[in-house]
Amino acid sequence: MCGIIGYIGPDNASEYLFKGLLNLEYRGYDSAGMAVLNSSGIQCRKAAGKIAEISKKLNFLELEGSIGIAHTRWATHGRVCDENAHPHLDCSREIAIVHNGIIENYDELRAELMLKGHRFSSETDSEVVAHLIEEEIKKGNSFEKAFINAISRLRGTFAILAIKDGERKIVGARKGSPLVVGVSDRATFISSDIPSFLEWTSKVVYLQDWDVVIASDNGLRIYNLRSGEVSRPVDTVDWTAEDAKKGGFEHYMLKEIHEQAEVLQRVIHQDRGVLDSVLDEIRRARGIFLVGCGSSYNACLAASYVFSKIARMHVNVVLASEFENYEHFLTDETLVFAVSQSGETYDVLEAVRAAKKMGSRVIGIVNRIGSSLARESDCFLKLNAGPEICVVATKTYDAQFILLSMLAYAVAGKYDEFISKIKSLYLDVYNLTSRAMREHIQRLAERLYQG
Repeated sequence: MCGIIGYIGPDNASEYLFKGLLNLEYRGYDSAGMAVLNSSGIQCRKAAGKIAEISKKLNFLELEGSIGIAHTRWATHGRVCDENAHPHLDCSREIAIVHNGIIENYDELRAELMLKGHRFSSETDSEVVAHLIEEEIKKGNSFEKAFINAISRLRGTFAILAIKDGERKIVGARKGSPLVVGVSDRATFISSDIPSFLEWTSKVVYLQDWDVVIASDNGLRIYNLRSGEVSRPVDTVDWTAEDAKKGGFEHYMLKEIHEQAEVLQRVIHQDRGVLDSVLDEIRRARGIFLVGCGSSYNACLAASYVFSKIARMHVNVVLASEFENYEHFLTDETLVFAVSQSGETYDVLEAVRAAKKMGSRVIGIVNRIGSSLARESDCFLKLNAGPEICVVATKTYDAQFILLSMLAYAVAGKYDEFISKIKSLYLDVYNLTSRAMREHIQRLAERLYQG
């Protein structure tokens, strides 16, 4: 699992897919590959290694055709090797798929398919999807119907894209793993990550769990397996491709460290109506939970001390994966703050669903506005941190802690005091992370190293 991207349009797909793969490098990976459809069928090239090295060896840009899919892999099932890289093909080499996520029942599906004569060329869980689609087509189903029947049999999480020889379309689906559509006048992109296509379009459609998307020359159709044909809104991303680049820094982490001061200013600018509504809910609540994973959990933990010291309030801080152990405390008077930078953290979303099932109110704290968490929360507060590309959280941790702390101060009637503190903190952080300070520290480190 790692990153996926698909393209359909009038131009050569490989150029967009290759750039898209490079834009996905920040996620980390061990393998990469691409499949393009043309008059000769599906042309697939993939290998273990770095994207630039693989392309130098296999020359992705030689692939001709205006529809294709690509993938960066981080091994979960199977070794790091060429055979286990994506895309994966069926026996006839007429179907290609890329997959993010984990298919929990792949062993039994693989055994069933092998008994029917299917031959597997990898050790991955993902390859079963291509063969399931092939098996459904053998039954006389259309490509779209075969795809839907195939994914309906999967247990686990997935974001999947598939193409088929003779079909000028990309079919995709998601459950528990992000998938977003980029829409431009000339082309359609489907990807796990907005930065992969942001230089070509800022118009996006966020897919929801169990959505099946069909992208063709005739446009976009979305079908939800639970509710039938649906229409999803087209949103505009409020950051640019330039925001998602390194901006002259050596790496993304350093860039995002230097953005912390600016984020401190942005995060406190919340919609006053929404903020007042959230404060009223805090005052009314009989039991408050702060829920997150990883650095978001740590931000919740730190903020709980502020609630205790400043607001004289006890809040329960729970790791999202453990939230089910607290469900018997949930009522319609409970308030749950669900915290996630991406808004797609699986355990956080499961906690949200558990809370809502018990009638509790859910406030999302999220950076990605069109994310699942933003949609599933009763309301949400925005981190306004801009894209965080580095895997290690820096500025979004700050934003989460500051936003939760602002709520604690505000509910205690100390909002103005908090804003004054942030203005002072901004200057300190700005000076500490400035280029001049960085150069000073570098000179000092060199002097200390030399003795």
